[in-house]
Amino acid sequence: MTTESTTAESTTTNSTTTGATTTPAPATDTAAPDATPAAAATTDAAPAGEAAAGDPTAGQTVFAGNCAGCHGANAQGQIGPSLVTADGPKAWTDAQFLTSLREGKTPQRELSAAMPRFSEGQISDADVANIHAYLKTLN
Repeated sequence: MTTESTTAESTTTNSTTTGATTTPAPATDTAAPDATPAAAATTDAAPAGEAAAGDPTAGQTVFAGNCAGCHGANAQGQIGPSLVTADGPKAWTDAQFLTSLREGKTPQRELSAAMPRFSEGQISDADVANIHAYLKTLN
């Protein structure tokens, strides 16, 4: 068994040769501190700007499972009020919408006790942004 090491500026390559098979050794990250590892590119974390914008398709799914029972399938209102009015959640910022779901406070008033206060464990901040994006697509 032989071990070969080759160094080129900031990249180190190690490999172990056994017979005719070469197996790369685990790479040592010698890149600059501000470089992004390739593994980070495959994580589920969305960039900050993207999370704020939300995904309407994902929001529709979360809405159907958590909100439609009271607000209706198209957010037109049933037990709970319509969410598609001009001065409703469609007109709010993401932060205002998040506050309404977490604390039960809209920009205009306190919501009734019938409206659940969802914790982040129940609906993540990203899913709240997705719901808000979905509501903005409705008329």
